[in-house]
Amino acid sequence: MPLLAIVQVSHGGVSGAIPMLSLGYRWKIGDGKDINVRKDPWIRTRQNLRPTTLPANNLLNLTVSQLFNPTTNTWNRDSIASIMNTYDTSDICKLPLHS
Repeated sequence: MPLLAIVQVSHGGVSGAIPMLSLGYRWKIGDGKDINVRKDPWIRTRQNLRPTTLPANNLLNLTVSQLFNPTTNTWNRDSIASIMNTYDTSDICKLPLHS
């Protein structure tokens, strides 16, 4: 499963991992291609696991994979900051990426 690298989730998907995450388990973003920035819960430091900034309507299908450079395995802070508020940008850039 590409979404979660540390917590192996079976039938519950990302939402099935939420109880385990509340116990202190951590996840890493996989390739990010299946995580919708707006719709999916993916920011582990948030109670609802979602950004507070709602992307513009032209970014409704934005995926997490579009926010980082897969070659360098680093977040693209400038791109994130251009569409998210400072609070979201900071929390997103702290999330561990796959290695």
